[in-house]
Amino acid sequence: MNRRLKRWGIALGIAIVVITPVVILARHWMDASTTGSVHTGGAAASDPNALATPPPTPPTITSAYFTATLPSGFTLKRQTTPPSGSGTTLLQVLATSAGTSDQQLAITVGRLPSSGLSAVGDYNLRRTQTSTYRGLNLASAPVGATAFQTISGAPAFNVFSTQGGRYVEVSLSTAGGATLAQLESSYQQLRAQWQD
Repeated sequence: MNRRLKRWGIALGIAIVVITPVVILARHWMDASTTGSVHTGGAAASDPNALATPPPTPPTITSAYFTATLPSGFTLKRQTTPPSGSGTTLLQVLATSAGTSDQQLAITVGRLPSSGLSAVGDYNLRRTQTSTYRGLNLASAPVGATAFQTISGAPAFNVFSTQGGRYVEVSLSTAGGATLAQLESSYQQLRAQWQD
């Protein structure tokens, strides 16, 4: 009987040693099959346009002075209206574009000094520093506006216009990712949606 118990013990031990890994592998295999990459419904992964989302609608700037839609690809970063009586600046807007064009758009609305645009510091600087700035002809600029572009370095330009007792300065620049033509295109998009 001792021999029989010994054989049964050995057989049981072998069974445990053999069956345990088989059970573990089977359970692992069954669990892994539910976490694979099989997708049901929806678009096929081989169609690159099927999962694409439409581009977001560019933000609209609404103020007491103008309404405009930003050019496509731009994000509004800041729109501030200083408290009344705190100086000449009435509104400041900053927007940037992402990606390879790397553009910055700034809009400033201010009180026009009694002596006109020549008394506005940014305008006067660009008008008098002819070694740094030169005039720029932009067909999309408002009637009577004056534009200046930088002569060297990364492309940039500023457009100055007046609206009654206010001036508007629109600046477009890049850290080097955009060309002057791309900046002008962004300005054209902005002006196409601009309402005073």
